[in-house]
Amino acid sequence: MLKGKPSGTLQRVWEFVKTFSDWILLGVGEALAQFLGDRMPYAQLFSVLDPTISFPKAEHEKVPAFMLYVYAFAVPIAVLLVVNLAFGPGNLVRRAKLLNWSVLCLGTSVIFAQLFTEFVKFIIGRPRPDFLSRCQPDAARAQAAFTATAVTLFSSTICTTTNTKALNDGFRSFPSGHSSMSFAGLTFLSLFLAGRFRLFAAHTVHGKHLWAYAICAAPLLLASFVTSSRVSDFRHRGTDVLAGASLGVFFAILAYRYYFPWLGSPLAGTPWMVLREEGEQGIEGYKTRSRSGSNGGAPLLPTTAQQSYREAATPYTQTGDHMELQPVPTINVHEASYPPPNH
Repeated sequence: MLKGKPSGTLQRVWEFVKTFSDWILLGVGEALAQFLGDRMPYAQLFSVLDPTISFPKAEHEKVPAFMLYVYAFAVPIAVLLVVNLAFGPGNLVRRAKLLNWSVLCLGTSVIFAQLFTEFVKFIIGRPRPDFLSRCQPDAARAQAAFTATAVTLFSSTICTTTNTKALNDGFRSFPSGHSSMSFAGLTFLSLFLAGRFRLFAAHTVHGKHLWAYAICAAPLLLASFVTSSRVSDFRHRGTDVLAGASLGVFFAILAYRYYFPWLGSPLAGTPWMVLREEGEQGIEGYKTRSRSGSNGGAPLLPTTAQQSYREAATPYTQTGDHMELQPVPTINVHEASYPPPNH
């Protein structure tokens, strides 16, 4: 639990260093992802008779590369701008801090997912479903190999295409980058909205309207559209997009959990660094206490001088194992306020 508040100067210096170093790390991660994406990946052997790589190459993709960045970055950033600057609690400085940490969390989610995806693509080198239309294999050489040695697998040297870039990209099927990046950015957006609405906090979970859930689920629908388009465009198989989507969801949850309290907290939706600066809640703000006859503990939810979360900590019991949510007081803070819970 936070015992006191550091001096204003030290706090500002620490916040600047933390933010700046995180942005630098993301810049390095994006540069590495682009570097891997431009390199020739490992090229698996393939059969020119394989029907799974014999689909036509779509010249016009439903979601081209630039639109992927719109869906994964621009759309979430636009929502974060509106939610944090127009409707965020506190003064403009506080809202700008909320925006900074929110965008940083988004970048962490998407860029780490992108970097991991590009690394796996580079190592595995799986041919895309439209690979043979990119490769344009030499039929005469293939027939001669069949006749002379019964060879059925070939390397990319059998290809006659002069479009080296398209050929190299043809070995980047697994996992889907569109799926991982779109689900990373848009899953984070869903988590952010759920936290801002306090959708799963104990004191609001039974008082929300269905529209709140629909708003939080909408980004996932958009991510599903991006992912599905990769299959219908013959750029990926179902396993490619499922693997990519799983990576995106994983990194979104990891990033959100790193920068924000989890969704069940009454403080959900406010970044840890903002809470720490304001003395609202320390990094060790959640403690677990085991109770007699219980297999586990109950989270002790904090209260503030401005707002009580007693409603969030109403005890409940059940047959057998039972848990009790109890509030613990935190230090008094200055006049930073949070919107009251919706009942």
